[in-house]
Amino acid sequence: MLRVGLVGSGFMARTHLERYRSMDDARVVAVASPNTAADFVAEHGLDADTFEDATTMMDADVDAVDVCSPTPTHRPLVEAAAARDLDVLCEKPIALTLEDANAIASAAANAGITLM
Repeated sequence: MLRVGLVGSGFMARTHLERYRSMDDARVVAVASPNTAADFVAEHGLDADTFEDATTMMDADVDAVDVCSPTPTHRPLVEAAAARDLDVLCEKPIALTLEDANAIASAAANAGITLM
């Protein structure tokens, strides 16, 4: 079972959650959002831990991180996940600048993680 940590609680997080619910081998076990993680978990009836900070969530018992937060947060979140050897699904656009996109790709390559 793939244990997924979901970063964000907006429209894309809801969309991704619905896809995970249709999978037999993946489950959202943690949600990180600065102010609304607990509300998101309650609204969707999840049995998941909640975090105000995504990097703290990454230190919990997750196998992969699904980044559904605003684009400017993608680089530090992917870099933090890569530093913890966690695979990442990152919502588009991956970055606002080529520099950030290259840094994200490099972090994933250097860590040997899967980045989608």
